[in-house]
Formats: sequence, structure tokens, C-alpha cells
Amino acid sequence: MVIFIFPDGKVTIVDNRVTSRPNTNVYRGWAMLIIMICHVTGEWLFKPFTPLGGIGVAMFLFLSGFGLSESYKKNGLNKFGQKKLLRLVLPYVLFRIVCVMIEGAGNWKRLLLDICCWESVYWYIDYMVRCYIVFWVANRFLGKYKWVAFGAFALYTFGVMGAIRAEQALSFFAGVVCSDYVEKVNGWSKRTLVTIMVMMAIVGISCLAAKQLPALRELFDTYYYYAVELGIKLPLGIMMMVGLYLLPQRIRKS
Repeated sequence: MVIFIFPDGKVTIVDNRVTSRPNTNVYRGWAMLIIMICHVTGEWLFKPFTPLGGIGVAMFLFLSGFGLSESYKKNGLNKFGQKKLLRLVLPYVLFRIVCVMIEGAGNWKRLLLDICCWESVYWYIDYMVRCYIVFWVANRFLGKYKWVAFGAFALYTFGVMGAIRAEQALSFFAGVVCSDYVEKVNGWSKRTLVTIMVMMAIVGISCLAAKQLPALRELFDTYYYYAVELGIKLPLGIMMMVGLYLLPQRIRKS
């Protein structure tokens, strides 16, 4: 945090911590951008940018876990459903109903499962709702043992919920961990942050290189393959967020 005092007596406070709201908004903006790049280039059958989509999603999930945990520390679980679940689910329900009205009658049982976020057309929504529910249950009933629930859900995600979720099994809860140690994170020196960025880059790029091996390609849609994908998405997402923070503000916010 930097405080500027101008000659006219006005005081301006610039919150430049790693996890400050202005900086996390920047990370979200860049996550959105790289996801768009992934989808647009995918429509052109241009493969090199394919990993960007999962990296951007990992950033979103990390920031969602961090933001939810920070909100919980300030407000507890008061109006949790109204503030979080309804804000996420209600717009999606309305969107899906409008889609059905435009497209014509379909499978109403499937639509019901969709709008209840159990088998959503857009996987991210139903996965996020489940993360929110696990977070509420863990903090409401388990207290200091909440990490048992988080760990169990991460294992469930990796083992049962399919490839696209398995590669994100740790992303949301990594954000919760960051929130639990937020003061320590915000106190890290630039040297420490550079070290973390380099380590995450080594892990992510190594897994990305391993994914190109024919022997691993033959293991597609197996837990071995999921583990490699897991080693790509979150590490490179963390690398990108730290890298954005280390950039000069005029560049990172442009």
C-alpha cells in the first residue's frame, strides 16, 4: 500500500498488494482475454493457443475461491445464499429459460437438471455452484476440519467428474488457501514472487512438454493424462497472475 500526500493536502492511497481488489480485477480481465483467444483461435482450428482456455479458467476459479473466502472472513455465512449462490445461479436460470423459449420445447427433465446446476450445459456454472456448497458446508459444520471436506471434494472432482473438471480440481481451493495466508502472501518480496513465478513456469511448461509425448497421448482420458493437465493449468495460471503483478502498472492495466 502506497500513500501519496499532495501539496493541497489531499491524500491518495494506492493499494498495490498482490491480492488487492484492483489487482485481482486485472487478473480476471486477462483471464477473460486468454479464454477468448483460446475459443476464437479454436474456431480457426489453430491449436497452439488451446491451453490458454484452461489456464484462464484456473485463474477464475482461484480468484473465486479467494474472493469467497475473503468475503466469509468479513461477513461470515450471513446471507451466503442470497449474496453468492443466487447472484450466480439466478442469471443463469433466466438465460437458460430464454434459450428454451427461443429454441422451442425440449427435454424438460434435462432443463430442470440444467437450471438446478446438476448437469448444466455450461460446466463451469454447475462446478462453481458445487464449490460454493462445499465451502458453505465445510465452514458451517466442520470448522478447523474444513480442509477434510475440501480435500475430499478435490479428490472427487479429479476421480469422478470428468476430464474438464479434473484438470481444475485444485484451482478453487488453492484460492481459499491464498486467502487463509493472505497477509503472508502480501508480505512477500519481489524476489520471492519471482521465485514462485519461475517455479510455476517450470512445472507448467514441463507438464505441457510431457503432454506432447506420443506415449502420454496414448493415455488420453486416463488419470495419468488428467494429472498432467492439472500440472499445466493451475501452475501456469499462478505464474501469469504473479507475472502480471510484477509488470509496471501502466502495462498490466492497459
